[in-house]
Amino acid sequence: VTQLSGQDPALSKGGPNALKLHSSILYDIILKGSFKEILGFIYEMYRVDPLIRVSDFQVHQADGTDAAVAGLVAKLRVVVLARKN
Repeated sequence: VTQLSGQDPALSKGGPNALKLHSSILYDIILKGSFKEILGFIYEMYRVDPLIRVSDFQVHQADGTDAAVAGLVAKLRVVVLARKN
């Protein structure tokens, strides 16, 4: 998990989806596992909190150098919203 500095350009002031009531924090998360495990993780984030969203994701086949990898690697961009004070 990596926290990114700044905001998603689409959510910043003047962007197409500018936030007025919330601020946002961006994270990049890298997951290794099966397709079912990755989709399950994305669904749990959606189900648990309406202020957490996956805004972008990439999935590719693992390169085989890690014996624990179950076949796929996913990179997720996650946006967490918080109320502005």
